[in-house]
Amino acid sequence: MSGGLRVEAAGVLGKKKYLLFALLFMGWIIDSLGLFGMNIVIIPISKELNLNESQTGLILSSFFLSSALMTLIAGWVSDRFGSRKIVIASIYPSSQQPLPFTWAGEAFSISQVE
Repeated sequence: MSGGLRVEAAGVLGKKKYLLFALLFMGWIIDSLGLFGMNIVIIPISKELNLNESQTGLILSSFFLSSALMTLIAGWVSDRFGSRKIVIASIYPSSQQPLPFTWAGEAFSISQVE
């Protein structure tokens, strides 16, 4: 009897392992869309703001450099304080950040929110 329970428990744990992997992979994809999307979004932004190529390159460079630096800092903080605490502490503010933009009715209001 106990052998059958072990096999059944191993099957359930195996399914959870694949589900967890799939969820982590989807989270990585969604997170990476912000980085990948910047390359696409910069084109209309540069046209709207009349930026030349060097200004556009400076914006892209600063975006990716700050992203790389924050990744290093976040990894160090996560190692120091524990990944579970850091994930919980970062999810709440990032989920609340879009709320003021939903309340802003026009561009002037959005500039005041930021």
